Amino acid sequence: MTQAISRTYSLEDYRDLEEVAVERHEYRDGAIVAMSGETIEHRAIAGNLYALLKNALRRTRF
Repeated sequence: MTQAISRTYSLEDYRDLEEVAVERHEYRDGAIVAMSGETIEHRAIAGNLYALLKNALRRTRF
């Protein structure tokens, strides 16, 4: 049985990696984790939600 070797990275390590990385990562308690990419469908859904919320808030009086 093999175990995965986990390494703890410093915030400086993370920043150095992000300067040259093609994909985006996030830093979580010493771990560097790849972020999932977005798709065209994801952008369309996010844009539609933004427009709906913006229009709904515009009609609301505070």
